[in-house]
Parts: sequence; C-alpha cells; structure tokens
Amino acid sequence: MDLETIEMSDLPTMRGNNFYLDYLSGENSARDFITHGPMDFAEAIKARGEFTYPRRAVSGLLSNYNNSLGAGKLALDNCKLIEHDNTYCVITGQQVGFMGGPLYSLYKIITAIRLAEHLQENYEGNFIPVFWGATEDHDFHEINHVHHIKNDGELGKISFKWNEIGKPVSDLELNQSITEAYNEYLDLIKPGDGNVDDVFVHGAHTNYADWKMSIWSKMFSGRGLVVVTPELLRGEATSFFQQAHKSHAAIRTLLDDTGEALLENGYSASLAAPEYGSLYTFNDGYRIRVAEHDVSSAEIEADPNKFSTDAALRPLLADMLLPTCASVLGPGEVSYQAMLKPVYQLFNIPQPVLFPRLSYTVVEANDHRVLDKYHTDIFHAVSGYPVQSLFEQIIPDVLNHSDTVLSIEPLVLPAGLSPKGIIHLRNEHRIKYEIALKKESKKHAFYIKKAMKEKGFTKGEVQRLRNRLFPKNGMQERMLPMTHFLAIYGKGFIVSFFENGQLFDFCHNILYLED
Repeated sequence: MDLETIEMSDLPTMRGNNFYLDYLSGENSARDFITHGPMDFAEAIKARGEFTYPRRAVSGLLSNYNNSLGAGKLALDNCKLIEHDNTYCVITGQQVGFMGGPLYSLYKIITAIRLAEHLQENYEGNFIPVFWGATEDHDFHEINHVHHIKNDGELGKISFKWNEIGKPVSDLELNQSITEAYNEYLDLIKPGDGNVDDVFVHGAHTNYADWKMSIWSKMFSGRGLVVVTPELLRGEATSFFQQAHKSHAAIRTLLDDTGEALLENGYSASLAAPEYGSLYTFNDGYRIRVAEHDVSSAEIEADPNKFSTDAALRPLLADMLLPTCASVLGPGEVSYQAMLKPVYQLFNIPQPVLFPRLSYTVVEANDHRVLDKYHTDIFHAVSGYPVQSLFEQIIPDVLNHSDTVLSIEPLVLPAGLSPKGIIHLRNEHRIKYEIALKKESKKHAFYIKKAMKEKGFTKGEVQRLRNRLFPKNGMQERMLPMTHFLAIYGKGFIVSFFENGQLFDFCHNILYLED
C-alpha cells in the first residue's frame, strides 16, 4: 500500500480558505485568533486543571449510553475514567449521515483516536477519544442520502424521506423509507460477507440517531472511542444555558468585533449572521431560536432539556461539560471557530487545541492502473483540470496538427460608409470569425479524439476516473461514503488509515490500495 502527499494549498477546494492555510503554516495572523496553536498540547492540558467539570455526572451518563449501544470494555472503561481529574478528551463530531456520511466523518474519528493515543504516550494522564453526534441538527437534507458510483461512472444518490422535516434528527424513528433506501443501497454495492451489513444492521434500534451512533461504537469502541449526543447532557448544562441567554448581546458584540478583525486581516467572517450566538428551544418538537426576552433564568433552571445551542455555542457547551484538550476539526470548522476565542474568555471556559483532521483521497488499484495508462498523476486528476485539458497534457503532440491561425481576412471598412453600414459589416465579420473559430475548435477536438483512440484512450474512462477521485469537482472525502470501499476491501480498509498518513504533516494524503 503506497502513500504520497499533496500540500493543502495545492488543492482547488482549499483556494480561498486563507485562514485555514495560514493556521496550518503559522503564517500571517491566523493563529492570533485561536488560544493555542495546533501542537500546543501541554498548554491546553494545563488549562484544563483550572476549570471544574461535572465529571461524575457526565461519566455516569456516558457509561449508560455507551453501554446501551453495546460498546466494548475499553470504551466503557474510558467512560468511567472521565471521573478523574487527570483525564482529558480529544473530541470530534459530525452530523449522523446515512451509511456513516461522507468519508471525512471516518477520517475525523480516526484522527481523534490516533491523537489520543499519541497524547497517551507522550503526556501524563488519560486521553480519551470522543465522538459528538450532532443529533440536534434539523437540516434533514444533510443526512438523508448516500452517494454511490453508478455503472457508467457517474455519481448517483439514494435518499429517504421524513414527514417531520424541521425537527431535530434525534426525533427521527427508523421508518419504511429508511429501510428501503438501506436495502436499495446494499443491493447496489453488493457487499461481501461481513464487510458492511454486520456493522450497519440496525438490530434492536428503532431510533435513527441511536442506530448511527451504534455504528461508530461498533467500529471503534474497541479502540476506546466514547460516543455522545447533546440531548444526553442537557440536564448538566443549566448554568451554561443561563449564561448564554443572559449574555446574548455581549456574545453578539464579540462575534461582530472578531469578524471585523478577521476582515481587516484579509480573512472572512464565518459567523456573520446576526442570529448566531443564541439558544434554541422546542415548540411542538421543532427547534426555534430563543428571543432575548422570551424565557427567564428560572425557566431554564426548571427544565434545561428544553434548550439547545446553535453552531456558535455548540463547541463551548461540549468543552464546558467535557475536559477537552483538543478538538479535531475540518477546514471550515477551524475557520468558524476562529471567531470564538473571546466568547470562550467570556464564559471562562478553556478553549482546546483546534487540531486539523487527516485528509485522504483513496485510489483503488484499477484507478491506479488508469493513471499509469494515461501517463498522468493524481494531482492532475484531482486538481480541477477539465478532462479536455487533461487529454492535451497526455498527448501534446496532437496540438500541432494544423496551423492554428484562423483563415479569415481582416476587416477593412470602405470610405464613406454610413454608421449603420459600419455596424452591419462589423457584425458580419464577427459572425464569420465565430464560425471559423467553431470549425477550428471542432477540428482540434477531432484530432484529439483520433489520437486518443489510436492510443487506446477514451474520454469516458478518464471521466469515470475523475468521478471516483474528484466527484462533482469536489473532494472524494466529501462525497463518497466509507461503505463504497468497505464493500470491496473489508475492514482492512479502516486499518489502513491507522497505518498510513502522518498525524502532524497537515497535508492531503493519497492512499493507493492494492487489489
């Protein structure tokens, strides 16, 4: 199994995310907006000792929940370890996507586990990987589908329906539409024995979120992964909810000021909308934002389970409840959490290290053979080049097939011509030029196609390769699910990410699989 790397700055999807690139490199002012650098673990661990966590209560809640999902002994032991003051968490999180969601959800969890293992070996204390399932999310269309590669190489999608869109995903029960989508997908990928269905089967679960959280628990509780959902811990967040509601105006001011500072430093403000930094409550099961005077501190104390956080406050809630020394994040998440440093200070909650998740493009054995056949490399396949441009790089000799100067006489305007006559002649000349250009383009494409055919190359083959490596001109890790590869390679596919890719390189990894 071979591995090579590409600098993050060379990926087309990273163009424009200057903050994340500067955060990785330490250049310019990006790290000024975050409490710690991506390697400042000692400082982050020390800061945890100056904050009091509801350790015993959270430990009990996590133990009960992970046990109900059938977690293994190491994960359950880790739940108990949270009681101790020398225990710290490496947390990551994501929406509970169908069939595990896009590959980057897997990469986040593997990064968290690998980082926890690294900290365990190099620092004093206990370090536990935690996956926070975003089950309060009500953006149903983010989680209700799975992509797959069709027989013609194009990207397909299978999705399921729900009659109560707008409610949090935690309320979604396993329905007939989910079952049908699940079976349709399995029929398409035709998994080998034990590669997919034994992990993804819902068993006795009737709730969609619990089913999805149990998948991650089955896969990684043996490596110590503890899973948690926000509704599980709301009862321990009364004081946080009260302060968040009381301080809404101050939070909004801090976000606005930080956003302006980011803009002044050449970055963008990810949390620019005025509603960010407020709580949600529930009305007939649907999440609605809490206006400034809608609820009182006493109402929050009476039933904290009626409240939840938005995207700006979610990290602070997690880091108030769990002794988080590092949070594993993707590029977009790092950029928006750049706005939260002063909000952490307002709440007196220590901000953790924001650690970049591992990033991969997986090249299957047959795809590698196609790359070799076309004498090209992975960079050109995934860097956004149009297929036609890729062909021209593969067979540049065909570009000299004819004189590229268009055979059209320059326009000469007769003397004394009226303004209308001048316009008419210019339009006529322009049309002739466009026709000649179109003919030249068709001739060029004809020679390209002919040369490709003589060499045994086809445009469709390259397009199919692009769809697997760079689907819809986006990163593979953001489109394809892990089940695409599990069905072919089995659980050894998961192991490969623990053995390949340097944790602290902060590069994009190209992983070449064998047959």
